[in-house]
Amino acid sequence: MSRVCSITAVIWFAAGVLAAGEAQVRSLSLADCLLLARENNAALLNAGRDREIAEAVIRQARSEAMPGLALNASYFRLDEVETIQFMEDTVEMGTLDNYEATLSVEQLLYSGGRVRAALQAARYTRDYADVAIREIQGRVQRDVTRAFYGILLAAEARDVAADSLQQLEALATDFEKRYASGLIAEYDLLTARVRVAEARPRLISAENDLRMAYEYLTRLLALDDIDFIIEGELLPPDGEVFLAESLAAARRQRAALEMQEILADLLEQDIQAARSGALPDVRARFNYVGANSYRFVAFDDDWSWHWNAQLSLSWSLFDGGRTSGRVLEKKLNYRKAVEDAEDTWRAVRLEVTRAYHDWRKAVEMLATADADMALARRAREIAHSRHESGMLTTLELTDAILAERAARLRRLQAVYDAISARTEMKYAVGGEF
Repeated sequence: MSRVCSITAVIWFAAGVLAAGEAQVRSLSLADCLLLARENNAALLNAGRDREIAEAVIRQARSEAMPGLALNASYFRLDEVETIQFMEDTVEMGTLDNYEATLSVEQLLYSGGRVRAALQAARYTRDYADVAIREIQGRVQRDVTRAFYGILLAAEARDVAADSLQQLEALATDFEKRYASGLIAEYDLLTARVRVAEARPRLISAENDLRMAYEYLTRLLALDDIDFIIEGELLPPDGEVFLAESLAAARRQRAALEMQEILADLLEQDIQAARSGALPDVRARFNYVGANSYRFVAFDDDWSWHWNAQLSLSWSLFDGGRTSGRVLEKKLNYRKAVEDAEDTWRAVRLEVTRAYHDWRKAVEMLATADADMALARRAREIAHSRHESGMLTTLELTDAILAERAARLRRLQAVYDAISARTEMKYAVGGEF
């Protein structure tokens, strides 16, 4: 039977060897781990930053349609003032210190749809980032759930290996007493000792698997400097799963599909932006200028102010095919995105189908493992009784003990596989199903 895995006893994990009471250890459930992943996971944090970047891109695109205000000022110093000799008089032409300030307002009036396309593309980029966060959240939730139950599986496997070693050691100790009394042959004693020697590496390997499972969850939760314990149960998930309903749910709510649709819309705006290269660009400009001189000739007053307005049109009538080439490039990228969207659905459909069949396999394996474990437990009990009465050899008894261990491990693996398949199914459909 599956049981509560108290990691206080069997899954203690720390960065180093800690004396009792020297460090405060957190106890984490699956819900706690999922919450910590939302707060600390690097992929989720960067997905949030991508969303902020998209907002910044929108502001940049919007600025193209807004009027621009600029202030320019200059100061020019002459080494000497030019003079003109007029009969007996000398006339100075200019001034040593020359100042000028210009306040300009410029407004884009028409750009062939380039600004509108850029703004819409930026909005699609933000939408893409929002949906990408959902996709990454589902992926992280899947990975954290698997890692959580992977620790429970590793802990159970370690316990099974420890129990098996303990039984074999107890058997070897009993055989040593019997051999000393002359009740069994030396071969039986050596066989028991060999089985103990074989069981120790399995326990060492199981303990290492447990440590590595913990390291993986630590990375997902970004808890590098925090010691924690895991508490939970390795129980098979309840409920039934139906393939048709799961595929329909994936078609409706899987974020990866929506991401591809948004990407196609974004690339469609790129086509419009590329076409604008063959259209005119119209701008209006207003300047308000103040200066104390003009071409180094001083005005009567200290400062003189005037204004001017300008309407400019820029139109590239021939660019050697650069614009048409860009338009063709963007169209091909758009067609690729449409094809990728269709292929993404095929990939999602395959993910759902694989998870479903993994679930069905795990359910069948679990039913078989339950029966096998019951048989192996009964066979081990009979083997002990028959060995006590001298009807069974030591090798046959130890084989019965190891067979029970293998049956327990197969059942634990089947439970984990069922949980993993349901977790994969939830990710593949993009939520509940």
